[in-house]
Amino acid sequence: MLANHDRGEQRRLRLGERLRREHRVYPITADPADELIGVRAVREALAGLEPNDREVLELTVWEQLAPREIAVALDLSPQVVRARD
Repeated sequence: MLANHDRGEQRRLRLGERLRREHRVYPITADPADELIGVRAVREALAGLEPNDREVLELTVWEQLAPREIAVALDLSPQVVRARD
């Protein structure tokens, strides 16, 4: 679990660096409200999921864990994780 946490932290740091570089490229005229609309849509979609499905999705997308890693973390079979993914 600690190794998974460390990998997740490294991914978050790399993502932060990439976002900082990308945001310097965007024109000043970009509307920040567009990003907020996208964030709200994602939050609403996640809120509509069952808690177990949401947790699997978050671990898959944001933590970039493999189904077998998620299965271990959530004490599920890899088949159940793949079905929820």
